Amino acid sequence: MPTAGSYHEQVILNGVADSLRRYSSEVVMPYVKGGERKVDIVANIELHSQYDGAGINFLIDWPGFLIWTPAWNGYVYRIRHNLSVRMENGKSDTTFDTFNIPVDLDVRHAAMNRTWLAESGWWFPYTVLALIGGIVHTEYDPNVTPLEAKEVAAPLGDYVAQEIIRHITGVRTKTATEKSAITTDPKITTDPKTTTLDAALRELNKLKEDGLITQKEFEAKKKSLLKK
Repeated sequence: MPTAGSYHEQVILNGVADSLRRYSSEVVMPYVKGGERKVDIVANIELHSQYDGAGINFLIDWPGFLIWTPAWNGYVYRIRHNLSVRMENGKSDTTFDTFNIPVDLDVRHAAMNRTWLAESGWWFPYTVLALIGGIVHTEYDPNVTPLEAKEVAAPLGDYVAQEIIRHITGVRTKTATEKSAITTDPKITTDPKTTTLDAALRELNKLKEDGLITQKEFEAKKKSLLKK
């Protein structure tokens, strides 16, 4: 059950669902609790993103325009994604695991909507336009957001999907280990004699079911075993 604050965040969460389909026989998205589709595990994923510019963009514009820095280096942006995952049992709705996945991206991007202002410094006196551009371009460029979402949807989605599978496997392994620890506790280990008798009775019953001994022979051998 993914929760996103914007269309571009939803693109990333769709990438998670697409990757999960490679590890699971069936993925239901969107999933509605109480609906007709029943699932074993519900992964509630909340994505929160933060987009920031950088002060270094001022220097990239001015005096960086002199060596065409905006074009070959691009402007610097920092994008942070935090994915909060809560795993629930699909039948009981109980939470059995929670974890966070922080993602910090250092992005470089250049486009005409910004570089034209920087390189105009060549044509105007005192490079005033490049200086103005340097101030403006320290802020984040929203045009980067859809490009970033499209680029990271597959790799980030696959990473998150692997983490979900790893946590599911870890919980199941832990549960199996705990059950094994309970059954092998020396304080409650079954008596070897009882175990041998049970095995003999099962074998005797199988012989009767296969028609290899009669009911009378079965009763006699059973009585003999129980006396031992």
